[in-house]
Amino acid sequence: MKNLIILSIISLFIVGCGESELSNSEAEIKKIDQEKVFPVKYWLANPELTNEKVDWCKATAERKISANCMNASNAKSLIKKAKILGTDPLAN
Repeated sequence: MKNLIILSIISLFIVGCGESELSNSEAEIKKIDQEKVFPVKYWLANPELTNEKVDWCKATAERKISANCMNASNAKSLIKKAKILGTDPLAN
């Protein structure tokens, strides 16, 4: 029992001595989570920004799964489809 208590105290001490600052990945995830989410129509109306955002999103997996990255990627696909069909992507 005494060994269990000592082991628990040592474990808590070790856990408490970890890094207090967020890692780069965690900091980026926090930043992405705080980002304002724009709908697909916003990205359709701003194709230059859409291309920039999609390029930015390709850098990490955390970026790829963010709402803005998914919306921008969806908009980029709709823009390509509209170009092929000769239609306006905002007409939908």
